[in-house]
Parts: sequence; structure tokens; C-alpha cells
Amino acid sequence: MRHIIPYSISIILFLGVQFLQAGKFIQLSSQVIIRSDSVIVQNKTVSCQRPIIGLVLSGGGSRGFSHIGVLQALEDYNVTIGCIVGTSVGSMIGGLYAAGYSPKEIQRIIKSINWSDIYRDETQRTSLFLGQKGEHDRYLLSVRFDGLDPHIPKAFSPGQRLVTILTDLFLKANYQARDNYDVLRIPFRAVATDLVSGKIVVLKDGNLAESINASLALPLLFSPVERDSMLLVDGGLISNLPVNAANNMGADLTIAVDATANLRSVEEINAPWEIVDQATTIMSRLGKLIESNKADVLIKPALTGIKNNDFTNIDWIIEQGYKATEEKLDNILYKISKKEADSILCENVAKIVFKNNPEMLPLEILDHLKTKVGSALSLNDLNEDVQTFIASGIFKRVSVTVDSIGNAANSCMVTFHFKTFAKIRSISFSGNTLYSDQQLLKILFLSPGKVMNSSLLKQDIKILIRQYRRDGYSLMKIKEIHWQPQTGELAFVIDEGRIDELRVIGNRKTLDYVILRDFNIQRGEVFNSNRINEAVRHVYSTQLFERVTVDIKREKEKNILLVRVSEKSSQVARLGGKVDSDRKSQIYLELSEENILGTGVKTRFVGRIGTRDGYYGLHLRDDRIFTTYFTFSIKGYFGWEVNPYNIRNTEKPTYYREKRTGVIFTAGRQMGSLGQFFAELRSEHILAEALNPDRPTIQNTEIRTIAIRSIADKRDRIDFPTKGFYNYWAWESGSELLLKSQESYTRLLVNLEGYFTYANLHTWHLRLFAGVGDKTVPFSENFRLGGLNNFYGLYMNELYGRQLFLTNLEYRFLLPLKIEKNMLIKGFYLSARFDFAGIWPDPELVFNKEDFFTAIGAALSVDTLLGPFILAAGRTSRGQTATYISLGFNF
Repeated sequence: MRHIIPYSISIILFLGVQFLQAGKFIQLSSQVIIRSDSVIVQNKTVSCQRPIIGLVLSGGGSRGFSHIGVLQALEDYNVTIGCIVGTSVGSMIGGLYAAGYSPKEIQRIIKSINWSDIYRDETQRTSLFLGQKGEHDRYLLSVRFDGLDPHIPKAFSPGQRLVTILTDLFLKANYQARDNYDVLRIPFRAVATDLVSGKIVVLKDGNLAESINASLALPLLFSPVERDSMLLVDGGLISNLPVNAANNMGADLTIAVDATANLRSVEEINAPWEIVDQATTIMSRLGKLIESNKADVLIKPALTGIKNNDFTNIDWIIEQGYKATEEKLDNILYKISKKEADSILCENVAKIVFKNNPEMLPLEILDHLKTKVGSALSLNDLNEDVQTFIASGIFKRVSVTVDSIGNAANSCMVTFHFKTFAKIRSISFSGNTLYSDQQLLKILFLSPGKVMNSSLLKQDIKILIRQYRRDGYSLMKIKEIHWQPQTGELAFVIDEGRIDELRVIGNRKTLDYVILRDFNIQRGEVFNSNRINEAVRHVYSTQLFERVTVDIKREKEKNILLVRVSEKSSQVARLGGKVDSDRKSQIYLELSEENILGTGVKTRFVGRIGTRDGYYGLHLRDDRIFTTYFTFSIKGYFGWEVNPYNIRNTEKPTYYREKRTGVIFTAGRQMGSLGQFFAELRSEHILAEALNPDRPTIQNTEIRTIAIRSIADKRDRIDFPTKGFYNYWAWESGSELLLKSQESYTRLLVNLEGYFTYANLHTWHLRLFAGVGDKTVPFSENFRLGGLNNFYGLYMNELYGRQLFLTNLEYRFLLPLKIEKNMLIKGFYLSARFDFAGIWPDPELVFNKEDFFTAIGAALSVDTLLGPFILAAGRTSRGQTATYISLGFNF
């Protein structure tokens, strides 16, 4: 595919071979032709066959990173690879190299990936809409149903994070394969196993990222990749060293790299996928042994003690691959020489003559010529010298003649003839809309006034493609190159790669617009992989799909963007819970339909059953109305909770029970994944009764309010945030006149808080809250103060008032303890917090220092599978104390 490959080399030879009694001569010529979208070198030789070297890269997990060192060593010692076959991690390393990445670039890529989380596909909290963040935070268990049958996932991870990384890498590669991996810089094959037929599948076309994802898909850890009627998984199940595949590609000499690990010990077999990996190793041992014997050269990096899930010594692993290749280098070069066909033209070169522009010959080229006076002359050496001259880019044509000298059958004279390029008078571009002519001209090696140089022209083609790829314009191609030597005009015709059509594949229920609303901005625009990745992330964050991938299909000169989805079941049951000293025990339950009529609208029944509180509600929410970012929600609910009323009275502590029954309607606009700005209408009946029979009913009223709210939540997690902020403000009013509310009041509030972490261990949390209401704010709408996460030394909601000022300064330290293979406990924290607050029964404009008080407290926290476990205690400056214990997430 010339629109993908910056340049191609095809060889046509013009050779006359005549044997005369008086003498013999050989004439070779090679010339550069600039045409279409490529720079072509035309030359010809007598059967001068170079062997095709096939490189076979095994699986082996992190041990397979040693393949990078192998590639670097082969490059350093000028061993040219003719084809690459890879299994599992070998397919990833080999595929990246075949697509144009250098070993150093691959090393940087590998080190930039967080391999310990590669199988964790849950959407990052910071990428969710505000309503989704609440669901993401509070539940411990989610079960999806197909009708009444629970849906059992095929693996721990559907592989979304992995395929997203691979897709981005291959979209930005210099060489791209749309339908045929032979058009990559080096022909490539990925090896997978079909679970349906049990056969090896050698993948040679289709979506390259998907193929490599299939080759990497270890059963139970990653879901199989569907292709046609096949379910593809890790190729290592059957063929972990696929030498046969390289031979079938036409390799004359095969170099196989075996980075696989030995069998695991008993102590190393714990997780289900570790059992599968052990079984895979056992099953593939015989096949690997048979295929390794078919390799001409077998390289086994010395990786003793390195497990296939050890991602801490990447540089060292790569170095071992380099060293192992160096140790085999003599054997590799010897076997290459044995495979080469060559012939001696004469036994002694008596004279070398350079004609036509010999003054332009660089000394570094002359120093490296294989043809030397006094030495024998071989056909391979002569051809290599011609190609050396051509590769310099200086000459348009190079020819060489070999003549016998007199009657000396063993001596000859070698004459090189050169023809140079014309000077460039102008360089122009057409088809470019993203960059100006001056911007493109500035990055080129060639410029007006310079002599044309084919080598620099090839580099400039790469530079232009790289410029577009770097900024995400992955479909850009050099459509044509026009060089007019008579006038010195050089013209580049660029196709920037616009998307002509969008299609969705795989959606059985979800309507197309729900998927395409994030991709529509690309319709008719130049394809940009950065925007496409963002769109994929948005679609995946709807949580309607197990996988979302993209591909480009070319039909009738049109670029079609294919969005492939694999839908989740939309019926979900979620379960959670919490135990703490304030609310005692709680159980959370949710039953939901998350994709009503394929529109993405969600309805759910939500329940919280607790010792001191409860909630039952029916919610309807649309995070995005049609293709807009407008949103709405409706909630009908009944809730109750018990709060302290005067619990510091040791003789007769008082609590009250508050019941709320109502409906809330909100409508507004999403601010991306940052938060929401929305209006709220609320109609609610509130009954507050003291649990002490000596007290009458505190409040029994109907409240109808209108509110304007803005919420921004970028915390990376809800339990132990390390970065981000949580800011909100609100204006709320109840009106007897407009809303027929029994209570008329107005209140304002603002909350600002942020998290800042350094050295991954030390986190500071700063919060500022201020709220003020008028004197008519009813008891139920008073601001509350107190509790573990609010103010130390007070119990939850212990104090109340119509005006509140609160600030918290917290320091949290992550204890640097090694916690390995512990699914229950993830980390231990120590924290201390200083609180400063003032609360007034009625709004005040003049403050006294006696109005404010402080508190200090400390906590030991554990990040557990069941949520945060916290032991804490605090004391106020007024002498009040409280201790806290909590396990689980807040509802």
C-alpha cells in the first residue's frame, strides 16, 4: 500500500554479461525514480540471492520484553529481518517493530504502561458523569442478568484497556496495515488459538490491534476476541514458538527467541489465571520443543529468577535479550553467509575508476566500499557498492562496468559512472488544510536552492507523515510526489484522511445515535486518533458495553469509521453495605434497567435498610438527552433517619426521627466528566418527631423548593482520594406564593475542597464550607455539623443552625508496607485533622471569637475489599469527645 509506506524499493536489473575470448565485461546500473507516492530504486543483478531471515518471538509475559533487546542487537549488527512472527507478548513487540517503531521507542512504550493494572477495565472515576460517580462509589457487588439468568463473564477483564492502548499505538505508527500485514515495514504475523476448533490461527490481516489483543488474551484473565466464527485467545496455548509460521512466510533462515518461563512452583499458583498459565506452559512444552528444533538459530535470554509477571526489571530484561543475541551473533552471520548465493567475478581488482562528478563522492562512502584494489571482486560486493552510492541520495543514476585487463584472466578494472540530480527551484504542497505550506516546508531537510537528494526526500516523506501522526492525524498519506528536473519543481500532494461515513457494528439493543454522538464530530473532518480515543472513552464510560473498538475501512475511495461494540446486559443488581458507630448497620440494594429501549436512559429501584435510617426510591435518569449534553432526572422516594437532638444531656439524651416523602425533578447540563449545572424542583413532606415522648412533634410540613446547583467532582476515588477537587454551590428557595410551599425561606451554600499528594505517600486535604439561610429556614433545612468526615469530637449531625462556617485541614500518610497478593487489604493509612467551625441558630453578620471553636482528631484507616475501615477519635476545644468506627462506603 503505497499510501501507507513512505517509500518502497523494487529491484529491476539491467545487466549484460558477455564472455569474450579477448576479455570479459559486466555492466550494472541502478537509478532512482521519483514517481507517484514513493522513491523507487531500479537496479538489476545476476542471481544474487540474499536469504529472507524470519524472526520468531515467543510468549512469556514480562520475560518477553527481552525481545526488544534482540531487535536492538540485530539492528546494531546489520542483520536485516525479512519477516516477523509473534505469539502473545512476542506478537506485541514484533507488531510494534513491524509497524515502524524502533527498539528504543518500544522500550519507552513498554515502560510507560502500568502493567499491574492492564486487566482492570473499570472506567476511571474522573471519566464518569456525576450521576454515575455515585453508583461507582457505593456498591461492593454487581451482577448482570439476561432475563432471570445471571450473566457470567467470560474472563476477569474484557480487555478494553489493553486494546485501547494497542489501537492508539498502531494508529500513530508510521506503517499501517488496513487489510494486509505484508504492507508493514516488515511482513508480520500474529499467532492465536481458536477455542472453537482448537487450532492455531495465524493472523495476517484485519485490525492489527485486535489481532495482537487476541494473541495476548490469556484465558480467564482476558476475554476471547471474536473474529468471524472464532473465539481467539493466547497463541501460546498451542504454539508458543511458531517457527512453522515463519517458514510458511518464505523464511530461508529462522531465528527463534524463546523467552518462556519454566513451570511455576506450588507457592506461585494462586489465582485462576495462574493455574491457566501453568496448564498452558505444560501443554505447549512438547510443541515448543519440536518447533525450536526447526529453527536455524535459537536464542534463549538468561532470565533466571524472573517470573512472567515481574514488571520491575524491564531494562535488565531487555539487556539480557541483547546479550543473548550477541552470544549467537557469529552463528547467525555464518548461517546467513551459507545461505547467500555469490560468485567471484575476478580474483584481482587492478584498477578502480570514477567517472562523471567524482568530486561529489563523500569520503565516508569511499572508505566503506567493498570493492578494493588488490582484492578479489564478488558479485554481491559489487551490487552492495552500487547500492551504497544510491543510498547516499546524491546520484540519480549509478552504473558500473567490469572489464578484464589484457590477457590477464584473473585481473579486472572496475569503472563507476555517476549522474547527479538537478537543483530544486521550488517546493509546493496541495491538499494540506491543517498545516500551512510554510509550516511543512520548515520541517523538511530539502529546501529550494539545494540539489535534489533521494535519501533526504525519503526522510522528508517520513517527517511529513510523522508530523501528522504525532498530532493524531493517522490517515494522512502522501498521495503523489511530482518532481520536474527540467524546472526544478518538487510538489507534494497530501491526502489528510477525512472521515466520510460512520458505522456501528455489534449493537443489538443500543440505538446508533447513543454510540455515535461522541463520534459525530469526526464526520467530514480529518481523522484524529486523539479525538477518537476520547470518543471511545466516553462511549465505554456509559457502562453499556464490555468493549468498544474502532477501525478504518476503505470503500470506493471513502474512509469509513467502524465502531465495534460488545454490549453488556442492561439488567443489573447491585449490593453494598456499611457498619459504623453513628448509623450502626446499613444494607444497600439496587435493581436497575440501564438501557431503556436502547436509549441509555436508566431506571432503578434503590433501597437502603438500616438500623438508624432507611431509604426507598424509584429513579429515572438520562445522562445525555439525545445527542446533547443536557440531562434530567426524576426521583420519587421515602426516607427516614434518626439524628441526635440533645445527646450531651447525660440525664436524658434526646434523638429525633425525620421522615421525608417526596419527588425531585432536575434538569441541567453536564460539564463533561467534571460535573453538572442544573435546576431542581422539589416537593417533599417532612415529619420530624422526637423519640423522647416528653417532646412534641418538631416539624410536620410540606416543602416545595426551587434550587440552582453546580457540582464539580474530579476526585480520583471516593474513599482515599489522592488528587482532584470537590466543589459545589447552591441557591435554594421555598416560596409560598409561587410554589404553594408551607415554608418560605432562602439559603445559600458553597463548598470548596481539594486533595494534593506528593511522593505518593503524603496527602493533604483542605476543605472550606460556608452556608447561610434566612431566619425562616425550617428545622429540617438547617445546616448540620459533626461526624467522622465533618467535625471531630461531635457525633454525626449533632449541631444544627441556619448559618455555618467550617474548614478542615487533614494530613494523611500511606504507610509504606509491602502488601503482596492480598486481595482483602490494599493499604494502611494514618491521618490527623484540624477542624475550625462556627454554627449559629440564626444568621449573624457580626462575629465574636467565642462563636468559633476547634477540634483535632486522628485515625487509623485500612483500604479493604469491603471499603474503608476506620478507627478514629477526636476532641473539641469545648471539651466534647467522640470515637468513631466505620467499615464500608457511604450510600
